[in-house]
Amino acid sequence: MRILYLCQDHGVPVMGQKGSSTHVREFARALQKEGHDVHVLCSLCAPASAAQNPDAFIPPFPLTELRPSRSKLLGYDLRNYLHNWPFYYAAKRIISELRIEAIYERFSLYGLAGDWLGRRLLLPRVVEGNAFLSREHRTKLHFPQWAERCENQVLRGAPALTAVAEPLREEMLARGARPNAVHILPTAVDTDLFHPDSERRNAVRDRLHLQNKFVIGYVGGLAGWHGISSLLDMAAILKEHRTDFVFLIVGGEERHVREQETNARARGLETHFIFTGSLPYPEVPAHINAMDAAIVPDTLPWTCPTKLFEYQASGVPSAAPDYPGVTQALTDGVEGLLFPKKNVPEAAQRLLTLMENPERCAEIATRARARVCAEHAWSCNVKTVLGFFEAQRANRP
Repeated sequence: MRILYLCQDHGVPVMGQKGSSTHVREFARALQKEGHDVHVLCSLCAPASAAQNPDAFIPPFPLTELRPSRSKLLGYDLRNYLHNWPFYYAAKRIISELRIEAIYERFSLYGLAGDWLGRRLLLPRVVEGNAFLSREHRTKLHFPQWAERCENQVLRGAPALTAVAEPLREEMLARGARPNAVHILPTAVDTDLFHPDSERRNAVRDRLHLQNKFVIGYVGGLAGWHGISSLLDMAAILKEHRTDFVFLIVGGEERHVREQETNARARGLETHFIFTGSLPYPEVPAHINAMDAAIVPDTLPWTCPTKLFEYQASGVPSAAPDYPGVTQALTDGVEGLLFPKKNVPEAAQRLLTLMENPERCAEIATRARARVCAEHAWSCNVKTVLGFFEAQRANRP
């Protein structure tokens, strides 16, 4: 099938290192692996850092970049809204030239181009919802109600919508989406890239001097909502019981890394933290392999973070907060350990349980990888999305 992937959100550099960037890139690659022709139309291909090493940001699939206006005179809202017209016409041209058969679209702030294409061209279309950006970008918006109306238009017009977890699905329905159009489809992971590997594990542990340490890992950004500050509190609690542990923190912008290093030193915990900063995506799996356990300290209430699936696929036992999106992917005591959200002492206790029970760790890790391979590999998501496309084809008048 010939598929056009729309990513109108200029905050998602497709070849960048954000979690959202990885999501777009990996799903496009998964479609390719299954034999489909994919063309990505995006508002931003690579982050500003690409200028320093352009070869590292060459997309592995056909991609067209169409950047929005940067004019400050227009304002944040109008810049986003006016981008719909050039994005729509660029997409329409690609559809005509490549004889596109279906559209896959990432839900975007003021992103109406996909809705217009769907109404005019009657192609099978799936809209992937990860968050309501009118809420996430509230402080930047001058006309938040306008942004919400645009989102609602997309929700009401989409023939198929996916939500990463039940809370997001419920809000989509409350805002006008048709009940039979909304489906839960969590994010996924490349189980060929993320897998247990003792050679990679030992190489990273040797380089970072982690031998004879119990390594607790975290992968992702260091923004406040990730719960990073709570890791310092957990370390202080763990230190009362054991001292042979270290938190390996993989990811984060340099300014956030420096801030967290300063915080660790201020509390006398600097020997229990290693911050790698942001790494090229192909280097992340080896660093997860180096971990003995991993944690999701916090997340957004309506999602299930990709890092959890990366931990599971790598055969690393994990602890995570009991949000609905997490509980649908992890059974407590089976594929990992759950703790009450935002409860630092309980989170530390789960980590201590993993530290003191190596046999249980191994059992959890085996079950976690088995489940993620069966339910949350990218190939599973591709199969589901193709089913939505085929159902729409079959229901055409």
